[in-house]
Amino acid sequence: MKYVLPIAGLAALALAVPPVAVQAEDYDIDCAVILCMAGGFPASAPCSAAHGYMMKRLKKGKPPFGTCAMSDGKAFTDYDLDMGIHYYCEAGLVMRWPDERDNWSGNRPGCYIEEVVGRDDERRYTYVRAAAGGPYMEITISPGNAEAYRSGKLYY
Repeated sequence: MKYVLPIAGLAALALAVPPVAVQAEDYDIDCAVILCMAGGFPASAPCSAAHGYMMKRLKKGKPPFGTCAMSDGKAFTDYDLDMGIHYYCEAGLVMRWPDERDNWSGNRPGCYIEEVVGRDDERRYTYVRAAAGGPYMEITISPGNAEAYRSGKLYY
């Protein structure tokens, strides 16, 4: 009986403290996304894994990465992330938004053939198809600093 309490205490302690390696791995992939995104996801095994992780998060409606913990345990926050959706049409077509003012209305824009007709150069648009689109991201590391690094827009 005298060994039951110490063993039970150790078991409770082991269950109460999550494994450190699992927590570090969770943070490592988020840090890898930030670093690899800044470099345009160069061809490497870590960046390939980070890109796959990021794409899974985006498909679930989450931001591209979670918390990146530094060696002191604090979250890395010295970055700006710009995200959005870009739309495009192939050459020769004009992109127009669904409302007449060519403004964002919540609907996807379309690709049109533009024709100039009549003496007053009136424009006529013939719908061809919906514009293609996808997310873009741009990350700036250490914004506002003379040594800031900006990735440029990355399209997915």
